[in-house]
Amino acid sequence: MKPDHEPNWTELSRRELSRADRQEIWEGLNKRIVSWEHEQPKRRQRRIGRAAVLSFAATATAATLLFVLLPLRDTPQQAPSPTAQQPYQQEADPRALLEQLLASAQLGMVPDCTFIAGAAKIGDVERVYGPADLVDTAGDGRYATYEAEKLAFGFTETDLVYDVRSYRPELRNIRYQDVKTVLGQPEKVTSYEDSQTTQDILHYRTGARYDLLLIFPRPTSQQPNPRLHHISVLQP
Repeated sequence: MKPDHEPNWTELSRRELSRADRQEIWEGLNKRIVSWEHEQPKRRQRRIGRAAVLSFAATATAATLLFVLLPLRDTPQQAPSPTAQQPYQQEADPRALLEQLLASAQLGMVPDCTFIAGAAKIGDVERVYGPADLVDTAGDGRYATYEAEKLAFGFTETDLVYDVRSYRPELRNIRYQDVKTVLGQPEKVTSYEDSQTTQDILHYRTGARYDLLLIFPRPTSQQPNPRLHHISVLQP
């Protein structure tokens, strides 16, 4: 005897089931098993043949296999943005970290930031990070500084971001001599001075469009191999 309300296995085998679908099938199967177990004494008393028991067992087995084997249909996971960068390698040695900086700079970016110099607008930045903590003027452009993110963005009068700077603490793993050992001699070295600091800026060309600038306190006899202060990925 074929059990009442047996599922249409042919139809179900064609479906892709979500987690909710699977849960519903499992709960329904569990109810039928419990009901079947309660009915067995009565069925034996009524001498219902062994065929019905075997039919249900086959149904239960098939349902279990269906639950396990049918493809799971979940909400598709969004692929990461092609511009998304990997976080800074906190435990990386200076060579690995410098190689990461160079690879990101070739894309016009810094690690841990998705905005591309020469492509992003400052409005794009504000939609993600909110209003800047500080906006000041430097040369022909303005700079928006985000203290929590340890980032600053130089932008033009048309709001185009042309300079992305990172002040992340991981950068301090890099020392002045590490840069020349790993990247070789810079294309040029410029300087910056104000009442509080004197800095050397090491310029490296990373391709046709972008420069990677590494900014250090100027080496002195007391500090001959200073730690990296910040970096800049610049579209000249």
